[in-house]
Amino acid sequence: YPPCHLREQNIGRPYLDLLNIIPGISLESIKGNLFCCGMAGVMGFKKEFHRASVHLGDKLMQKIKALNPESIVTDCLSCRLQFTQLTPH
Repeated sequence: YPPCHLREQNIGRPYLDLLNIIPGISLESIKGNLFCCGMAGVMGFKKEFHRASVHLGDKLMQKIKALNPESIVTDCLSCRLQFTQLTPH
């Protein structure tokens, strides 16, 4: 998942470029409109924004779940924490 800060700065996906070098790894990116994971930087860590954070994250998680991934890769720690929270273990 390309996090918002990389998308908005047009930095590309350096973490995916690096992973694509590894033989035997199959990567698939989410197509179409990419939603924020819901953390909005640090806003999702605040108690008063938690419910909104989960609501926003659910939109993205539906797209991710449709791919049935073995794992989710992102360059953003906030996104990673959100995915861990929204993914059943």
